Amino acid sequence: MAVHISRKSRTEAKDISHIEHDYLAYFGRYEIDTENQVVRHFVEGQLFPGEHPEVLVRKYRFDGDLMALKPVDGTNREILWQRVR
Repeated sequence: MAVHISRKSRTEAKDISHIEHDYLAYFGRYEIDTENQVVRHFVEGQLFPGEHPEVLVRKYRFDGDLMALKPVDGTNREILWQRVR
């Protein structure tokens, strides 16, 4: 599994010191726990080492062509993925 997420309204990269707030990337294995409806991402590499823990746990749900991932760390963030056909 590989994840690359950037802000939709990123500006031209003249100074890359702000990239940490505009872009994230990591990769690794994953497992799905259907009983608890969570996916675990086992981070093996990332753009900024040490930024993410070794295991990221997210609740998942499906709604039509959308899949939502929500961290279980108490934050109120949600990542939406849309199936492209």
